[in-house]
Amino acid sequence: MSANVLLQPLFALCDERAAAAAANLPWPGEAHASIRTSSSYSAFVEAAATTSPVLNRLMTGATLHVAHELGDYEVTTPDGAWLVARLLDDASRLAASNGETGREILHRSLARALDGFLEALESGRGRTISYVGLRGLSLAEVDEADVGVGVLRRLTPEEVRSLESEVDPWPQRESELCLVLESESTWTVRTASSGTSRIGGPVAMSGLELFPVLMLLAGMRDRRGRLRAPHVVWTRKSPYFFMGGDSGSGANPNLQWRTSAFYDGVVTPSVAEAARQLLPSLSQAPAAALRVTAHRLVSAGLVYDKSPEDRLVDAAVAWEALFGSRDHDQLSLQLALSMAWLLSYNDHAARERLFRRAKKIYGLRSKLVHGGGAKTQEVEEAADELTEWLRRAVIALVTTHAPLLSATDRVPRLLLQDPSNLTQRSPP
Repeated sequence: MSANVLLQPLFALCDERAAAAAANLPWPGEAHASIRTSSSYSAFVEAAATTSPVLNRLMTGATLHVAHELGDYEVTTPDGAWLVARLLDDASRLAASNGETGREILHRSLARALDGFLEALESGRGRTISYVGLRGLSLAEVDEADVGVGVLRRLTPEEVRSLESEVDPWPQRESELCLVLESESTWTVRTASSGTSRIGGPVAMSGLELFPVLMLLAGMRDRRGRLRAPHVVWTRKSPYFFMGGDSGSGANPNLQWRTSAFYDGVVTPSVAEAARQLLPSLSQAPAAALRVTAHRLVSAGLVYDKSPEDRLVDAAVAWEALFGSRDHDQLSLQLALSMAWLLSYNDHAARERLFRRAKKIYGLRSKLVHGGGAKTQEVEEAADELTEWLRRAVIALVTTHAPLLSATDRVPRLLLQDPSNLTQRSPP
């Protein structure tokens, strides 16, 4: 299908928007209303109706569903003016990424954006790029690291310029690390929304906090040797809307100022390799069984200004979510036995030591949450120790004891099985 008949009215709309901006007229702030009243828009609607049935459906309120391995999103266009505004935005972003300005540059960028959009609509496939802005980690020995879900690297100058063209540019993007994830996506135009996803939805299985917990399980540590989890501060599903998705910002941006190189987790080649090895098992683990454990384990590893007491309580909640039950009468006994059996199944003496230490740590946790005091160093050591145990326990469960994660009677099955069955993969 030729895009020429669609390009001419788009070029005219692009020029009208630029002229309005230069004259400080309301178009930039009232884009949809301005587009609807333009004769160039009417020409685009007529061209769409005669050149592309699928584009015509989107122009009249159909839903675009884009699904890919990192997540999915939907766009329900109120009318064609909304869609045209997004194409014009694409042209501006593409031009910005090349550091160029001018009428001809915008026209070429608009042609590129339209071609990519139409190709994805007609073929039903496109390329998705997701960017995840991070705080709390750094690279060692390499300029970039493949960690399985994506590549950790700094943004290119072109990517920085494109992101800065948005309305909420993030400070210091040139120097921060970013997780870049690429995948093939499937494009489907539907009559109505499925109601299962939304525009600007989470990327990279963030409901399970897959990436932060993956890095913690892979053994990423700060300079003091403490397990460290990165913090996601912003996300973008591609800087170009029709090459992958709308943009959306992350939560808790104030945390960007609450970290330093001293606390940053260091991603070495060995950590990256461990992450790649763990990813298949972790991504297949049942989300319901690990959601609370993953969330609290990551929280315990975020050591910005968090107190040792908070870190210990977070780790204890993760512990309870992994090995606890509704019967609280023997909870501390159950938690300590489960951890001891899973981590020291083949060494009675080590199992007994771990059991006694686990009981003591849980007692310290109970003391803190019920208003008691404790020495800071004691709490800090307990938080570090429990977080390390949890890392090893989750690795053992997702790699070699996956059936236990789905079992409703996880703890009895763990404690009653033959110890010879408790072989586990050595943690990284």
